[in-house]
Amino acid sequence: SSGINAEWPLRPGRHYKSQFAISNVMKVFSSHLGRLLEIGKSNRTDDDDLMLERILIIIRNILHVPSDSYEDEQLQNSLSVHDKLVLSIVEFGVTDLLFYLCGNRDEEQHCLLCMEIISLIFRDFNASTLA
Repeated sequence: SSGINAEWPLRPGRHYKSQFAISNVMKVFSSHLGRLLEIGKSNRTDDDDLMLERILIIIRNILHVPSDSYEDEQLQNSLSVHDKLVLSIVEFGVTDLLFYLCGNRDEEQHCLLCMEIISLIFRDFNASTLA
């Protein structure tokens, strides 16, 4: 054993994920996304489009951080960090904005990223739980 912990690279990401889950960051993201979408594609600047894309990328990257299996075992009757993050995403209307982006032809350049986020939202759930 070399003494190197294989879990170490994931720990900072898990910490960030937990901070996103307990803070009002999704409320801020939802507000910014909503404002950018209200402007409309034809009136947005390149910087506005870049900001929209970056917010979506941050959300995707945070959701992409794997769950901590030890933590999930400890929280059998409680919500995991991923569950709390998903609740925050839903509570602040980010999912509604994602569905809007997916269904609007003017925003099709963001559709794949939105679909990836939606997929990551459901990643830790099994089919019987969702049914």
